[in-house]
Order: sequence, then structure tokens, then C-alpha cells
Amino acid sequence: MYAMNVATKEVKVQARVIPSVRDKANAVLQARGITMSQFIRTMVTSVAEGQLPEDFGIPNKQVMSSLLEVADDLNGSKPLPVAHSRQELERELNDE
Repeated sequence: MYAMNVATKEVKVQARVIPSVRDKANAVLQARGITMSQFIRTMVTSVAEGQLPEDFGIPNKQVMSSLLEVADDLNGSKPLPVAHSRQELERELNDE
């Protein structure tokens, strides 16, 4: 009878991304000779060992701008636009 070593049993980790992001990432990784699974396994292992990249979680310019807009809305200095229908929302989003 075969006994499985529980310490080496692997589990599946899943993430959802839009297809275009997956395809672009696959192209970059393939150019380096790495599969998506190898990359994810390496990153998850690094994080588990306390090696999260220093700048991870620091918002980029677009995220920071959005956060400042929300702060302005919350303190009443500059309210965010409001949409009352899907059409209004799409119009607002397309205007930017």
C-alpha cells in the first residue's frame, strides 16, 4: 500500500483574471521560459516565506487619484458624479 506524505501534497490555487490579462501574462512568461503555474507557485512560496516585494500594495497613480477623489467626496469638497441609470453611468465612464 502506498502512503502519501501529507507535507508534500499539493493543493490547487485559483484566481480569476480577464482573458486579455492572462494572455499578456502568458506571453511575457513564455518569453522567459516559465509557465503560469511555475510563476504562481514561486510567488506564493516567496510570500509564504515572508518575501513580499517591498512596493507591493503601494497604489499606482491611477489608484491614488481614485482614492483622492473618494476622499474629496467623503469630506464634501468635491462630490463624485452620480448616475441614476446604466446609460448615465456608461456616459459618465466614457466621458473620462
